[in-house]
Amino acid sequence: MRMIVASLVLSFSSWKLAAQPPKVVRPQTSSVFSHFEYLSAIIASLADSHLALTDMQGKANDPSIVERMTANQNCAIELDIVARRLKEFTSAPVENVRLSASGSITAYQAIRRALALQLALLEKVDAAKSVEDLSGMSRAISDVKVALQQATRMLVEATVLAFGSTITADPNDALKHVALNLTSEQHVQLSKALRSAFGSALDERREDDTGSSQAARI
Repeated sequence: MRMIVASLVLSFSSWKLAAQPPKVVRPQTSSVFSHFEYLSAIIASLADSHLALTDMQGKANDPSIVERMTANQNCAIELDIVARRLKEFTSAPVENVRLSASGSITAYQAIRRALALQLALLEKVDAAKSVEDLSGMSRAISDVKVALQQATRMLVEATVLAFGSTITADPNDALKHVALNLTSEQHVQLSKALRSAFGSALDERREDDTGSSQAARI
């Protein structure tokens, strides 16, 4: 009974992907602000968080509830590391960069809170001696699902703002046109990094999307 309910708890999150993406190499930042370095960091954070969530879901059917709980906690640790890597950009000279970096950090913190709720459910299942001990599970599972949905929304919005921060007036026609504060080569490199990390998940919505893959697709 415990294994069945525990599987149900984890399945509600829908934060998994069949294939693990290649590890994204994080850029070396300099003392001079660079939009390219910032977007590279954003893409790396999405890739690393996606991988962490995927790894956790890989334990969804593990017969040991201890292994599932361990995977949950390891994922939370990885998300904290991901968020910390973006902290330096919260003091960037560009307002939208500061706002988007702060928004991404808040989103990752929200995901960690959802994982904490999920962990509490697993602990309840582990301690249950009867069906009566599992009363209120439906509401608790719903709370986890809603928390993950809201965290995903925040991450998507922060990612949109991050990429929007590169928009600037076109130097050739500042009144009528805008341009990206990136070179053509940098634009290509960022596109390749996204494709390398998320593959076909960028092309269509899927039931097994993670919040990170949804943000990357936007």
